[in-house]
Amino acid sequence: GFFILVALSACHKAVVTSAPPRAVAAPNQSKILKSISGTIKFSSVVTYNDEVVIYPSAWLSTSGAGKLIFNNRVTILGQSQVFDKNINIQFAQNALSTLNPNWFGANGMDQLPDDEALIKTFDVAKSIQNALRIDFPIGRFIITSPLVIESANADKYPIVVSGVSSSYTSTTGTSITWEGDESESMILVQNLSNSIFENLDFTSAFPLFAKHNVELRPMVNQIVF
Repeated sequence: GFFILVALSACHKAVVTSAPPRAVAAPNQSKILKSISGTIKFSSVVTYNDEVVIYPSAWLSTSGAGKLIFNNRVTILGQSQVFDKNINIQFAQNALSTLNPNWFGANGMDQLPDDEALIKTFDVAKSIQNALRIDFPIGRFIITSPLVIESANADKYPIVVSGVSSSYTSTTGTSITWEGDESESMILVQNLSNSIFENLDFTSAFPLFAKHNVELRPMVNQIVF
């Protein structure tokens, strides 16, 4: 490189001017991120149009005409329960790509039935208008009545049901355990396509045995186990 030296005569005063600074947009200036924590009960319809982060300390519920609507991307942190099992909730298309049954009160570490939490999880999954993944953490999840897994739309968006790992003893991986009537199947799959069930096992609490682990109903195709 080289330098250019400019000499100024004593009779001339140097005038230094600078161009006005250019406006530089701050990164993500247009993105508004809202956080939700603490206990909140919604008694009217509340809509979030911005991106939202829900923290593990949150406990969200609805009453009466209350409804919670998310129209933008939602990130839910941790594996704690953050939604009441009876919450009236709606996610817009592509607002959410993963659901964890623990967020609705499932607990694979106790000996209590998880029917209500799992039914709520798959009811929410059914209404979401995009491909979705149901992530079961490690644990033994107990059901006493058939669990219906389906898509409620004509496009039959895929639902991937995934655990951490299957286990021979049903105690060291992700297990769905049946404690219902032996004349019924554990899981009913209907109106679903291009879906996967992986890394989990199905067990029964002796002497209770299910009719089938998974029963395929009409309008089902390309299901991988």
